[in-house]
Amino acid sequence: MTGSSGSLLIAKDSRKAKLWRLNSLTDQKDTERSKDAERGECAVHVERSERTIPLARRKLYLEPIAVDEALQRFQDALEQGGWFDDHAVETVPSDSADGRVLASAVYAKVSSPHYPASAMDGVAVSATDTTGASDHAPITLALGNQAVIVDTGDPIPAGCNAVVMWEDLININDQNVTITAAVPPWHHVRMVGEDIVKNELLFPALYQLGPADIGALLAAGVLSVTVLQKPLFGLIPTGPELVQPGNVSKPGDIAEYNSAILSAYLRRWGAEARIYPPQPDDPTLIKGCITAALVECDAVCLLAGSSAGRDDYGSTVIGELGQLLVHGVAAKPGKPVILAVASSGKPLIGVPGYPVSAATIADLYLAPIIAAKNGRAPHTSSDKKVAPARFGRRLESSGGVDEFVQVRLGPVNGTLTALPLSRGAGVISSLARADGRVIVPRGQTGIEAGQTVQVELYRELSALGRQILLGGSHDLTLDVINGHLMRRRPPYTLASAPLGSLGGLMALKRGEAL
Repeated sequence: MTGSSGSLLIAKDSRKAKLWRLNSLTDQKDTERSKDAERGECAVHVERSERTIPLARRKLYLEPIAVDEALQRFQDALEQGGWFDDHAVETVPSDSADGRVLASAVYAKVSSPHYPASAMDGVAVSATDTTGASDHAPITLALGNQAVIVDTGDPIPAGCNAVVMWEDLININDQNVTITAAVPPWHHVRMVGEDIVKNELLFPALYQLGPADIGALLAAGVLSVTVLQKPLFGLIPTGPELVQPGNVSKPGDIAEYNSAILSAYLRRWGAEARIYPPQPDDPTLIKGCITAALVECDAVCLLAGSSAGRDDYGSTVIGELGQLLVHGVAAKPGKPVILAVASSGKPLIGVPGYPVSAATIADLYLAPIIAAKNGRAPHTSSDKKVAPARFGRRLESSGGVDEFVQVRLGPVNGTLTALPLSRGAGVISSLARADGRVIVPRGQTGIEAGQTVQVELYRELSALGRQILLGGSHDLTLDVINGHLMRRRPPYTLASAPLGSLGGLMALKRGEAL
């Protein structure tokens, strides 16, 4: 290992070496200060203490691998460790089991219906008493003897085996009814077990229940079911700069909301979350918190600390607690992800600190393992709702990664059109406003204006058909107009993408806007 002023050279062997300039951050800050002064802007800079970080404490990226390869490596390791098959179970009332996954097969306790029941409003009769009835030869039956008035769901009276609907009766009075058509036995009668037969298999193990399934359970007399416990993910935010939302009071304070974002995603995908207090950038404390969380939870996510900064200890600590499989994937945003398996066989994930990166990594690596843990096939890109759209402006990409671009959507001249939103990994508003995302695959250097792309949809296509797409400079008046449009039935929406004034004019010139 050799060094020069302001630089550190790390050599793995005589053929490969990498150079990191530790003073690059300081140089960048000086440049930014100069630019601020030139613009006449007032910028506040928070200085960090200059200190030397031992190399062993500062893990740089391993070679980033392809997104799909990383997932396969992660799933294979969890499969070998038995995590997907290690299930805890619980019993829940059937009427609150929507979305739950059955731990064992469920069988009917009663038949439905459990008695012969009238399927219509009318009169119950013996089919033989109606033989020969027609429009030309109607038959009159005595009420209470040959015909009994029944409503839908009533038991069929003794001696009767068919029902004639009110619509097929004439000359109805208190004593008699007249019919004009013969009926066969069991006409408009629901037989015992027509819907469900006692002891029949209702649902197999690992079946995910839906609203109609709850009705079937209750109809079959099954009042509670044994289901898989939802996997519990421990979320550990890290960083001394983190404060509770609403308590940001000084430069350098950052509201901690990544845990709330991930908790919502986890619940949507069939898991639960336990949020731990934010941990300072201290590897000993972080390791202690992860160790405790691994005892209490089924999986642990370390939020931030997965990159290569001075205080990013994620890969070091996680590597000490298990097998580090991946540190860095060829994705933008989301590159500095850590995928590992703890010595207990539980997943350990280092999630990037930027919110859009965190959400992207959760979708790529948490959703699939939750699906598999719950006995369902891991989702793939083919499972998502996609639609073709014309890309509204030229977009450049580095080509070395899969880039996930958030877009706004709307019909322009009858064609669904996509406009990209801000690509910053820390711009949570771009994800909140997005209607979908476009993936620029690794090896492709961008998207041309007018090119047809496949968009993964966040919203229903029918709603996007009522969305007015705007590109150019944003005017606050548009937000007021949008509020009025959304009150319409059906609602319309305005969707704007920040192209700038010139970008909007060029879109008009190219026929990409109205």
